[in-house]
Amino acid sequence: MGVFGILNFVGFESAAPMAEETDDPRRNIPRAILISVLILGTLYFVMSFATVFGWGVPDIANFAADPAPFDAMANRVFGIGALVIFLAITNSSLACALATVNQGSRSGS
Repeated sequence: MGVFGILNFVGFESAAPMAEETDDPRRNIPRAILISVLILGTLYFVMSFATVFGWGVPDIANFAADPAPFDAMANRVFGIGALVIFLAITNSSLACALATVNQGSRSGS
């Protein structure tokens, strides 16, 4: 299971099918993978910090027990503005599903 989590970190499995449609794939594909690793690594770091800050150090133990921890944190921190957070999460989920379908159509398995 850990291998799939690592490989899905930035979508390494889609690099080979996408190389067929890329100009100068030997230069652009490694560059795209490295840039996405750096961007997502930074995003994960910032989100981890924001999660600890949003829940607070004394309450961070309740994070895992909550069925929707980021929703609860958004409601506590932003109040009615949590609706914007919910819409962003929903939009992100739909975009990930669309990217998965797009990559699956190119791999032809």
